[in-house]
Amino acid sequence: MIFELDLDMRTMAERLISAYPQEFGHIEFDRVLFYQEITGEPDKGGSAARCRKIQPIFRQALADAGVEADWIIEFYSAATADKGERWLAILMFHELRHIGFDGKLVKHDLEDFIQVLQLAGILWYTTEEKDLPDIITEKLLAV
Repeated sequence: MIFELDLDMRTMAERLISAYPQEFGHIEFDRVLFYQEITGEPDKGGSAARCRKIQPIFRQALADAGVEADWIIEFYSAATADKGERWLAILMFHELRHIGFDGKLVKHDLEDFIQVLQLAGILWYTTEEKDLPDIITEKLLAV
């Protein structure tokens, strides 16, 4: 697997954090790295994306190289390459939910799935892009 920084996903995350301050206002955005797996290899667990807390030893190694980060959100091109912006925004919403208010990694729970289903519908993962809600723009316009 080969990963590269993904500035488009970083921009999307920034927009989601702005649109949903109650859910994501605690996230120190500048301490999150966004990467895309570019060879098309699927994640071994079958995920489209994954949020990871950077372990202290690696956080120190990054700091020694001038990068201050606590989190990495990685996307797997095998699962995301043919997806549109709306689908990716829903996936990003889900991944950002893994960053807990207490700074710990939040595992999947029913509350997370319920919130995503309320936002995007029960079949969002397989729904056509045109039929998915624009969860960023709709939220920003409602404010």
